[in-house]
Amino acid sequence: MVFLMPSKFALFCEYEALFAADFWPALTELAAVHGDSVVDLLVIEPNAASYYIPEYRMYPAFSLPVESNEDRYWDALNEEPEGDITGAVIHSANMIALSGLSARWGIWADRHLGIAVVQGAPIEDDSGSWRERNGPFLGVEDALVHYVAPNFGGQVPEALAGELTAKFGNRL
Repeated sequence: MVFLMPSKFALFCEYEALFAADFWPALTELAAVHGDSVVDLLVIEPNAASYYIPEYRMYPAFSLPVESNEDRYWDALNEEPEGDITGAVIHSANMIALSGLSARWGIWADRHLGIAVVQGAPIEDDSGSWRERNGPFLGVEDALVHYVAPNFGGQVPEALAGELTAKFGNRL
């Protein structure tokens, strides 16, 4: 969803923020706003066919009911396939997507860029209260400076900055 329908109302947070137990309430609130009863997480990179299936005989994804708690989310992120800590999503995922069945919200996150793009947050309706409760979230310009630049020695590649700004330039 994040790339199929780029939005000027996209929010950005640090990649690592998604891997904290206290991010679970933000996910459940997104799901609830859109009528979803579960939150789905899918690891995009490394590739399941070339890494997770040969190494761990598993597909790197999970679904959690919104009634789950922060501990259950933390456990799912840290589940060690075959007892191997390196296979846990929290350690092995480089790119992930989160969403619900409604497909009206989504998060795409990339470890190498250091960012997560959130779409479908109720920012138009609530004047930022979701963002304030669950942040910090930034607009694309600030995210490039504070979250992405450190991953590129302080200088974001011009093509990357241009692409993200063109797709997600915020009006926040």
